[in-house]
Amino acid sequence: MADVHPVAWEKARQAASGRALKVTYWTGVEPCNVLDHVDVRYGSREITLTLYEGHDPAEPDTACIEVAVQRVVEVRLDEPVQGRKIVDGAA
Repeated sequence: MADVHPVAWEKARQAASGRALKVTYWTGVEPCNVLDHVDVRYGSREITLTLYEGHDPAEPDTACIEVAVQRVVEVRLDEPVQGRKIVDGAA
């Protein structure tokens, strides 16, 4: 993706497996707004999630309409939450 930047998310809830989080966020339409990657940092008291998105450089002539889209991404964790606070790294 091009112009990759952090994007704030609205909520994160633990998935049934216990080793993943379902993260809800608002964004725009593809190919103008595409999730690039998720950064997860583990601390002793909190887990920081940062979503990064950009636009698809293969679609340079696409008209980007201004409309909000709610999306949910499942983020697999390397460590269990174990009572730690989930924090938005883009905030």
